[in-house]
Amino acid sequence: MSTNYIGAVERGEKIPSLKTFIDILNTFSASVDMVLSDVLQEGYQLRQLNLAIR
Repeated sequence: MSTNYIGAVERGEKIPSLKTFIDILNTFSASVDMVLSDVLQEGYQLRQLNLAIR
């Protein structure tokens, strides 16, 4: 992977495949929950709000 590709992923210009995402996490010794914690928590809150409205 090139630094340009990694930069594009960081800026949201590219979305890596699952395999590439796992490779990036392994390279940086990062866990999925550490990287996605804000995204998953926000998604959970939105889902909870939608259920409360119904």
